[in-house]
Amino acid sequence: MRLTHIKLSGFKSFAETTVIAVPGRRVAVVGPNGCGKSNVIDAVRWVLGESSAKQLRGEHMQDVIFNGASGRRAAARAWVELVFDNSAGLLGGAWGQYAEISIKRQLSRQGESLYFINGQTVRRRDITELFLGTGVGVRGYAVIEQGMITRIIDARPDELRGYLEEAAGVSKYKERRRETESRLADTRAHLQRLADLRGELAQQTEKLRVQAAAAERHQALEAELASVCDLADFIQWQQSLADADRADAHRRAAQAQLDETEAQITAYDNECARLAGQEQQQQQQRHQLAREHALLREQTARLEEQLHAQRRHQAQRTQQRAAAEAALHKLAQERDTLLRDSALAEHAAQQQSELAQTLAEAAEQAQNTLDEAQAHADRCDRDARQADNHARHAAHQAQLQHQQWQHAAQMLQRQQTQLAALAEHSDTADHTAQTAALEQRLAAQLAQYRTDETRLREHETELAQLQAQTAEAEAAYRTLHHRQTRLQAAEHALARWTDTPEHPDFWQQLPEAPVGTRSLWQDITIEDEWRQAAYALLAVRLNARCAAEHFSPGEPLPQGEAAWFYPLALPDRPPPADALQHRITLAADSPFAGALAWCTDGVRCAPSLQQALSRRHELRGHEIWLTPEGHRIDRAGACLHGTGAPAHSALAEQARLREHLRQLAPQTDQAHAHWQTQQQACTDTHTRISALNAQLRRHQEALQQTRQDWAHHTARCEQQQAQQRHTRTLREAAEQECLMLAETEHTRAQACAEQQDRANAAQAAADAVRHNRDAAQHALAHARHHLQHCRQTCLDARERAAALQQHLQQLAQSLQHNAEQQRHWQQQQQDQADGAWPDYEEQIVRLDSLNELCAQTEDALTECGQQLQHTQTLARQTEQQRRECHARLPQHQDTVRDQLLLQQEALLAAKHHYETLSARHGGEPDCPETAWAHLKTAAQHAPSPRALARQAETLRHNIKQLGAVNLAALHELEQAAEREQYYQNQHHDLQNAVALLQEAIAQIDRDTEARFRATFDAANAHMQNYFPTLFGGGSAQLTLVGDTLLDAGVAITARPPGKKNSSIKLLSGGEKALTAMSLVFALFSLNPAPFCLLDEVDAPLDDANTARFCRLLEQMSAQTQFLYISHNRLTMESAEQLVGVTMQEQGVSRVVAVDVRQDPTAPQT
Repeated sequence: MRLTHIKLSGFKSFAETTVIAVPGRRVAVVGPNGCGKSNVIDAVRWVLGESSAKQLRGEHMQDVIFNGASGRRAAARAWVELVFDNSAGLLGGAWGQYAEISIKRQLSRQGESLYFINGQTVRRRDITELFLGTGVGVRGYAVIEQGMITRIIDARPDELRGYLEEAAGVSKYKERRRETESRLADTRAHLQRLADLRGELAQQTEKLRVQAAAAERHQALEAELASVCDLADFIQWQQSLADADRADAHRRAAQAQLDETEAQITAYDNECARLAGQEQQQQQQRHQLAREHALLREQTARLEEQLHAQRRHQAQRTQQRAAAEAALHKLAQERDTLLRDSALAEHAAQQQSELAQTLAEAAEQAQNTLDEAQAHADRCDRDARQADNHARHAAHQAQLQHQQWQHAAQMLQRQQTQLAALAEHSDTADHTAQTAALEQRLAAQLAQYRTDETRLREHETELAQLQAQTAEAEAAYRTLHHRQTRLQAAEHALARWTDTPEHPDFWQQLPEAPVGTRSLWQDITIEDEWRQAAYALLAVRLNARCAAEHFSPGEPLPQGEAAWFYPLALPDRPPPADALQHRITLAADSPFAGALAWCTDGVRCAPSLQQALSRRHELRGHEIWLTPEGHRIDRAGACLHGTGAPAHSALAEQARLREHLRQLAPQTDQAHAHWQTQQQACTDTHTRISALNAQLRRHQEALQQTRQDWAHHTARCEQQQAQQRHTRTLREAAEQECLMLAETEHTRAQACAEQQDRANAAQAAADAVRHNRDAAQHALAHARHHLQHCRQTCLDARERAAALQQHLQQLAQSLQHNAEQQRHWQQQQQDQADGAWPDYEEQIVRLDSLNELCAQTEDALTECGQQLQHTQTLARQTEQQRRECHARLPQHQDTVRDQLLLQQEALLAAKHHYETLSARHGGEPDCPETAWAHLKTAAQHAPSPRALARQAETLRHNIKQLGAVNLAALHELEQAAEREQYYQNQHHDLQNAVALLQEAIAQIDRDTEARFRATFDAANAHMQNYFPTLFGGGSAQLTLVGDTLLDAGVAITARPPGKKNSSIKLLSGGEKALTAMSLVFALFSLNPAPFCLLDEVDAPLDDANTARFCRLLEQMSAQTQFLYISHNRLTMESAEQLVGVTMQEQGVSRVVAVDVRQDPTAPQT
């Protein structure tokens, strides 16, 4: 496989489509600096899938697109294409069948990146996988750009391992291992999720089993309830029709009595209307007389009130005249007082005005004094600031002198310290002991690391065993727990059904309980084969309790079924061999031993019904045969056992379930404890493994650090002597500098003392000036205070004068108001004197006339009232008779209405029962008599509707006791079983997949170790061969850093001819470059890449080394095609073809090709 063409368009400086032909085995790219040669290397890296813009010398990936130049616009996209000749078919995979392979990458400014192989769009991963293991790739060793040679030498051990893995073809194994680990992690996550789903499904299944049992019972009860309701509705429908006919007959009889009573009421109503009209006329006449009498009485009262008011008004006028005279006297006194107050206030106001004028003159004088003090204070303040500035300047100078003196002293002390350190450092140390200690520590750490690794493998083996045991313990526990949960659910369902009002607790209704609280079923253990037979025989006695000898429940008996045993002694004679007593075991302290022996006395066991019937003649007295199915056969006949009473069979089943739960509980607890113990052991072992892993990593890091310390220590020992000679030279120079610094320090100390004296004198002068300034400021403050006092006193005097003026105005207003009041009272007295009395005698005569007319009207009113009373008596008698008829009327109406309501209720009830019955059967039948003939037949022998209602209510109560029933539980249970089977198949498949993936990872690790070991040994041998060739001597080797081949790093040890350097970092730039090239050529010899790109790797080499490099390059070109960039003449001469890159147009690169083998002077563009 050979690279034939490199095509670029819009990539960095290659603005136009450029084709670089690569026909030879050695092609050199030449040109001046900055013309775009390295852009060819970047283009190859980019098309191979480089995703880091930093590796392409940019900040963003769009930086690779041509950004324009003078006279050229920026490109919209960039693309690069590599064309390979695969005629030899060396490239494997799906593309190996093509003779020519083209790889292309395209990027737009919108960020869309596309990859193509032979024109087909592919993924970046496809291109990476195409070159896996060939050394060509983003992180391969086939593309060596500028600075990469140095990075190879300075690389960490794990980075160097990457180059060897690429040469060994391990990279594709690592990629497969990474994918396998990812799949393994996903598979384990699926397993965990599947385990959670199975756990959830198990819980749901248990719930669904209980719900399915409840649903089946619910359906049975619903069917029975529907049958009872049909019969009850049919019977009530027929009864309602009969009730409607009887109610209609009663209604017609009551209607006839109602019509007769209504005729009597009509006659009485007419008579009452006539009497009511007569009574109304008499009442109107009486009301007219009453109004006239009331009018006369009102006029009489009004006249009497007027006479009384005239007398009272005269008395009030006399009192008002006396009050007016008193008010006039009081107003005269107030006027005299106001005149005196006005004179006093006017005098006080004049005095305050004179005082304010005096205080204003004093304030003006104080203002003049304040101005003079302010000017003096300003002068003192300026002097103080000047003195302070002078003092600060002097202090600053003194501080500078002091700092210079301190600096000189510090320099002297530092030089003395450095001199002492150099003297101490110049002593020769013996590093032999340290070297021996490092070697001893290295051996101890290596032994400890191997010991920890052995312990870790032992613990991992132990953990695998414990995990297997834990899985077995968990499976056993879950099996027992699953069985226990099913039994508990069934027992709980039976307990809910039996614990209903239909089966009340007999013992809780007693005033006192029997002797024991335990039941028989709690003390007995029955063989599995005979358990059903024993339950059928004992029935309700399974729940029997042990009572006292003289126990009696009393009358009336409590509701519910119950049984009890009295304490009895065991019989003397033993039971026969086939007796039931041998199949039943009682607890040691059970009080039921004698009673159970009596109950089972004479009960013999037969294996089958046929055998019991054939041996019936062997029975004596009260003996019976009992079969495992519960059938009983005596000499008189046989009693076959069916399902029995629901309560008895449920109680028996409940007793059986409780017995199983009691036996299963210790097994479940023991299995759970064993599972927890195994889990704890796994956790402890896993904790120890984690601790050992951490300890192993710490020991590995310490071992690596010790190896590095040993190498660094060897280098330090070789450099010690040169450092000691240099130290002696530094010590002599330091001694001379110490003498000079001592003289400088003494001079600076004297100058500092003189400057400090000058600063103290300036500070004393500043203090004196500040004292004068403080005195002037105190005088200024006193003058300001005096001026403020004068202004405030003047202001107070003016305010008092204004207040007195206002008081004078108020007094004047009061005098004016007083005068107005005097005039008012005088006017009122004059008005009262002008008043006169009315005609009093005429009003008395008029009053006597009104009293006489009032007496006459009162007599006429009395006579009219008597006539009205007679008429009302007749009306009340007639009304009483009418009311008696009305009283009988509601009774007859109620009778009619009640019978009508009874008829309607019966018809509605019949309609309701008919509609209910029709709706229950899906609609009204065409012929009800034919459709419900079976109900008519059943109704002839059915109990009463009330008994049917009680039976239906009992069934509803039983349905209600079931609680919320999931009717879809049966279907859901089937679906859950299907899901469980599906999950189980999935779990099996996932476990097989985990095992297969683990085996694949182990196989990949084994192949990786083998290939890496072979590659490492071969690369080490090739490097030991190429290193002397490039250097003309010397030695180099590769070493593994680590104890495991899967993660061990690779280190380079190189010693050029004549040198014994301890570290490769001590080599020069050219030596590092040759060492790196020897490693690269060793990798190419081991796994030749299709091509190799070198970017100025010969820059640090001299002519001799360049000549050796060129000879080796010619030798390697037989297997690998080289494309390199160089400015070295010798390197250019060794090339078969020259590709010149120029930049005649600023910012745009062009290519010129020359085939040296044909005509060196003929360029090809």
